[in-house]
Amino acid sequence: MPPRARKPLVPDIFIVMVGSVMISPRPALEMPRRTAKNILRLYDIRFSKMNVCGLFIVDAALPLRLVGLIATYCIVLLQFAFL
Repeated sequence: MPPRARKPLVPDIFIVMVGSVMISPRPALEMPRRTAKNILRLYDIRFSKMNVCGLFIVDAALPLRLVGLIATYCIVLLQFAFL
C-alpha cells in the first residue's frame, strides 16, 4: 500500500465553513458561531504540544516551573544541612 499523504489544514477549514453555511437554518445568526466552533475543533484535533523526549512540555510556563523546582530542591538541601 502506498503511504497516505497528510491533508493540508486549509481545505478542511474551508469545507467546514461551507458545510456550516449549508446546514444552518438561520445563517445570519448561527454561521459565525458555528464556524468558530468548527475551527476550534479542528485546532484541538491538530494541535500537539511540543515536548522534550516525552519528559516535559516546552511552553511559556517552563521557566517558572524550573525556578520553582530549583527553589524546592534548595529548601530541601538546606533542611538536610541544618538537621
